[in-house]
Amino acid sequence: MTPATRRCAAPLLVMWLLPFGSCGAATPEPGAGGATRADQAASAGALLASPAPDQARLAVELINESRRAERLAPLQADAQLEAFALERARTLAATGEMTHSAPETLRRAADGLVAWAENIGFGPDLRELHQRLLQSPIHRNNILGPFNVVGVGVVKGDVKRYYVAVVFGRR
Repeated sequence: MTPATRRCAAPLLVMWLLPFGSCGAATPEPGAGGATRADQAASAGALLASPAPDQARLAVELINESRRAERLAPLQADAQLEAFALERARTLAATGEMTHSAPETLRRAADGLVAWAENIGFGPDLRELHQRLLQSPIHRNNILGPFNVVGVGVVKGDVKRYYVAVVFGRR
């Protein structure tokens, strides 16, 4: 099973190269002509998802609060990474699949980065999602890592759920 075919039913926060937890495969539904549930939901999800810029700003604030607590410099918002992250969050909401950007896609999207990491997740509350990130050593390392820019995209999906993509970078 590849990371691109995995999907999770519970709130999940993952990062590129992090082994996925207990996620099941996206499997075709009977009579769906080979389409996965995510494929069938993509058009409906895209219509329901709307940008949540206030939540994206909150996510950046939470990240920088965590960095300040460790005496690290805050990350600067990066418009190029924000645009990429917003499109990633829209894709997550549309498909319902927690899959990461391929490194070459991220490299093309953020010209000039010398290092990067991506966290993605979904759930009803950004503060809770941030706390879950901090509890994971790999995600905590991203938040506190050697980055100087960040882009956060948040969209409000159906059922009071936010889909979040965070791209950390160093220029």
